[in-house]
Amino acid sequence: MRRNFSHRFTQINADKKKMEENKSNLIKALFEQDDVKDEINLITEKIIGCAYKVSNALGCGFLEKVYENALAYELRKTNLKVEPQKKNQSFLRQF
Repeated sequence: MRRNFSHRFTQINADKKKMEENKSNLIKALFEQDDVKDEINLITEKIIGCAYKVSNALGCGFLEKVYENALAYELRKTNLKVEPQKKNQSFLRQF
């Protein structure tokens, strides 16, 4: 006995598409608000400014951790919250 489930999959795909459209519209609506847009631009400006400051001060040749710590320091000076990268343990299983 063969059943035809294609109509159910079509409905599921249509529901997913509607959810994606709703999500997209919500994000667009948030970014269209001037106060949110201004705040995002201000934060972005601070981050880029700090990155340039670190790059100009240190130059090249250091390990990534040095730049990460310096950038975190500069971002904290501008009153932005910063979390360091989380440590990740990985194990290699030998066969």
